[in-house]
Amino acid sequence: FFSARKMSRHSEQTCIIDGLEPVQRQFSLRTAASSSVAAIFIVTCAYVATTQQDRVTARTEHFTQAATVRPAVTTQAPVATLANTYNRGTMHVPSAAGLARGSVMQSQGGATAWPSGERTGPNLLSFAAASLLSLVGLVVGIRMAMRPSKEVSMATVTGSKIQTGAFGPTNMQSTGIYPVAGRKNLTRCKAVAVVAGGGGESMKYCEDVHRSKRRPTRTVWIGKVPVGSEHPLALQTMTTTDTRNVEATVNQIIKCADAGCDIVRLTVQGMKEADACMAIKKSLVEKGYDTPLVADIHFSPKVAMKVAEAVDKIRVNPGNFMDGAKKFEDKVYTDEEYDQELVQIEELFTPLVLKCKELNRAIRIGTNHGSLSARTLGRYGDTAEGMVESAFEFARICRKHDFHNFVFSMKASNPLVMVQAYRLLAAEMYKVGWDYPIHLGVTEAGEGEDGRMKSAIGIGSLLLDGLGDTIRVSLTEDPEYEAAPCKTLAAIASSQVDNQKGLPEFGEQRAWKAFGRREADLPEQREGDNLDYRSLLNRDGSVLHPVSLEALAKEATLYAEMGCKTAVGMPLKDIATIDSIVLDAVPAADDAASRKVLRRLQDAGVGVFARAAHLQASPLPNAVALMTMAEFESGTALPEGCQRFVLSLDGSESAAQIASLKDSGAVCAIFTASASNEASYVHTGRQLFQHLRASGSRLPVILAMDFDAEYDKERLVLTAGANLGSLLVDGLGDGVMLSSPNLTMDQLRLISFGQLQGCRMRNTKTEFVSCPSCGRTLFDLQEVTAQISERTGHLPGVAIAIMGCIVNGPGEMADADFGYVGSLPGKIDLYVGKTLVKKNIPMEEGCDRLIDLIKEYGRWKDKEEAEEVAEVAA
Repeated sequence: FFSARKMSRHSEQTCIIDGLEPVQRQFSLRTAASSSVAAIFIVTCAYVATTQQDRVTARTEHFTQAATVRPAVTTQAPVATLANTYNRGTMHVPSAAGLARGSVMQSQGGATAWPSGERTGPNLLSFAAASLLSLVGLVVGIRMAMRPSKEVSMATVTGSKIQTGAFGPTNMQSTGIYPVAGRKNLTRCKAVAVVAGGGGESMKYCEDVHRSKRRPTRTVWIGKVPVGSEHPLALQTMTTTDTRNVEATVNQIIKCADAGCDIVRLTVQGMKEADACMAIKKSLVEKGYDTPLVADIHFSPKVAMKVAEAVDKIRVNPGNFMDGAKKFEDKVYTDEEYDQELVQIEELFTPLVLKCKELNRAIRIGTNHGSLSARTLGRYGDTAEGMVESAFEFARICRKHDFHNFVFSMKASNPLVMVQAYRLLAAEMYKVGWDYPIHLGVTEAGEGEDGRMKSAIGIGSLLLDGLGDTIRVSLTEDPEYEAAPCKTLAAIASSQVDNQKGLPEFGEQRAWKAFGRREADLPEQREGDNLDYRSLLNRDGSVLHPVSLEALAKEATLYAEMGCKTAVGMPLKDIATIDSIVLDAVPAADDAASRKVLRRLQDAGVGVFARAAHLQASPLPNAVALMTMAEFESGTALPEGCQRFVLSLDGSESAAQIASLKDSGAVCAIFTASASNEASYVHTGRQLFQHLRASGSRLPVILAMDFDAEYDKERLVLTAGANLGSLLVDGLGDGVMLSSPNLTMDQLRLISFGQLQGCRMRNTKTEFVSCPSCGRTLFDLQEVTAQISERTGHLPGVAIAIMGCIVNGPGEMADADFGYVGSLPGKIDLYVGKTLVKKNIPMEEGCDRLIDLIKEYGRWKDKEEAEEVAEVAA
């Protein structure tokens, strides 16, 4: 069989058999050819079987054929039939001594066998039947091979028993065509069959894609707190104190509990910390607090065994649980080494499982994108697939010992990777029938508004799909401050899920695994245009904003809040300037000052949109008319002075109405809904994009949300992050527009650009990946993060990781260009990507040396230079 390359939307079924070189697969035609070869071979086998009475042995590893492997298919038969394409090894068509000559028997596997003895000549009837079946198999094989597969699964075949697992050995990314690992990296566990799927549309990852409905789970008890679908979301945080400092840790836990955290995690890196946990638990009980405690374990199975006596849950990291030291090496594993490490993991992890079962403790199997084991990386790369399979390896050990009091987590600093991993985790659990709860979190989200936005995009998106039973918002702030955003996200989810907000089924076909941006056509310049309309939208995501007549009256303030630079009073577009504005009213014809401001903005490349009815009453040269669907359908003419129009949509439009927009010439559509709308913004948006997809329309869509006075800044950030982020992570949407009476235009502009950057669309500032700090942190993370942000925050397109220690591995910096990592007390290491380049630098020199490193790699610009470049780029 063939080692496959994953295709972006349509991939073929493939199988990998020991000993064959991986072959790049781009079309299913080769699979059809292999079906033909296989069919011919089967016919030959059939002929031989019917002309010989002797024992017949066929070895499947000596031929290739296409096979359909469904996730739930298993066979216990020790003997394969001629049509059983799954088995590897020896197929025995046994002799049946003692039977009458010429009689026929069926073996357990269904193979036809004749008693040994003399030859009787061909059994023409059997040969004809076998040939006919082979021909049917050939036709079916070709048809299947020519049709894209819709399932993703793998099966490990041992003898004649098929064991389904999470994934095959290939690196099956979501988009594009990716290479399979080299031959030496292939799994050779007897035989492996991989069915690679396309967008995953047929796989179930949530209860209902048309409405918010919570995924059913069992209940896992963490101390007094029940976690599962029958209970409210449990809120978590993590201490930042040195765990050995019992008094300080107890005081911090009390602050967190008083702030509303249900569960608190502590760093436990050694036996001293494990001993301290006993004292911490005792002190909390004496003070009247029974908050469940979780021990965070890396590298130390013995420490886990010790601390299990004191805490309510153990968090283990599958990527480094068995590592006695911080080894994040690149290593190619042979199959024997791979299997041996799995055996070692079971030997080390089993005692903890049995102890937790005995003491009624819980376990979190917490995979981290940045700390996948060398074994996993060598086989899967740092992918969501690798994250899920890494966790499943530990879960299988728990299940083997009938221990089910555990939860999963799939954390990453990149919200898109995090969402992808959790969806895949849920899909695989649906596939195998598991119902374990899920803990959600975006690790190293950072601080302030950006940290909250990233968390809302990742956690909020999943919660609105009904996934998640306990959450943590990881911020580079004191841990008690994580409680408020957790509560807000829980409330957002509850308002949706409790009421199962959504829509009737609309045939959603979103490729939820692909994360590819939907293709849309930006405005093109036409002959006779009075204005350059190409600047109305940005290809990486646009920011629009409503503007009032009052704002137009304050020219300098307006330019500043829009993010414009100015030269002699004239506005110039910067890297984070609002792309287009939407007027709530058109200045009167005699309001020369306001019209001059608008003309200057247009000359700077800022689009000016206004309602068609307003422009009919008061024409504005080169404005873009904003039409409702009713106005568009009625054939309303463009107002005087207008050459382009945009459409206002609210999601109530029918499929036929949306289809009518194809090739309409509209610049874009603005999809608007109120944050307090009874309908689900996410599902209404998904329906809109489904209609656009079905009609083949490439109309750009701006996601707009109006907030009333009840929303403060944090609540607005989290609500926009969850709702708009749910669409943007799937590549649905070409920009955002937020409005609120409580926030300034500048605040909303920065939130909007933060939303686009958090969804990995448009970078307008330095990206910081900073851990939330814990007892392992080797410096004051908040102070250092603030210092580095102040000095390097003007470098759009540059990503800097700031890590208190290396416990989560250099993989956590996979999204970063440069890394600043605590290595020893008072010392830091510097990374370029995941590569350590400078070691044991005195911390007081760290920021300067980081800047020197950025300069060395040609990524540094002085602030003034950066501003000039931004103006040119804009």
